[in-house]
Amino acid sequence: MKTLTWNVSWVNPYESGWSIIEKIKYANLISSRDLHREFDLKNLVSVIGYDILEQSKQNLTRLTGMFSNTDYNHYLIRSDLTYCEKCLCMGHHSLFHQFSLLHQCPFHLCDLRNNCSKCGQQITFNYVNYKILEGFRCNCSEFINDMNIKSVSDWQLHLPIKDELLLKWLEIDIPLARNMFKNDFFYFPHLIKEAGSMQLILNYYGFKS
Repeated sequence: MKTLTWNVSWVNPYESGWSIIEKIKYANLISSRDLHREFDLKNLVSVIGYDILEQSKQNLTRLTGMFSNTDYNHYLIRSDLTYCEKCLCMGHHSLFHQFSLLHQCPFHLCDLRNNCSKCGQQITFNYVNYKILEGFRCNCSEFINDMNIKSVSDWQLHLPIKDELLLKWLEIDIPLARNMFKNDFFYFPHLIKEAGSMQLILNYYGFKS
């Protein structure tokens, strides 16, 4: 089995699976096509020492597992890649950025972006582009956002969550809330457009601002 330049310490809490794959591509100057050709998912997990799929499922459950209706995920997780420019310039993308109830980066408290900074086109989240050589690039072949990576060792970030509502959200007891919400209906097509929806749901759960 071939090896990859990789260090599991480069994975940060709640980092998206997309971001991890892009890091692997960036560090190894390998395209998605070649990565897929050389490694199936099981072999990739073995080589990098990190189960991307399982950890992604756990992170998703932490954000949306309180709702028994899994159809809600269609609304709660953005389909277009959404990112923080300050994070992505360091080679980092969080699942938090895809969470539709958040409208700012929870680390930098700045607005999120959902298109390429060079060509303006939107990119489907978790879309695999088999042609582009290097990680973090758009279909136009340019970097999605200006990159400021001096060394891959800089990928071991320490980004504290500054969004107080998100911190409360992560404290939710998933089984308890799941039982509480099981007979409730949330109209997320509307809620995800409203800035106060996370606070509204937290209040309903029992947290007060």
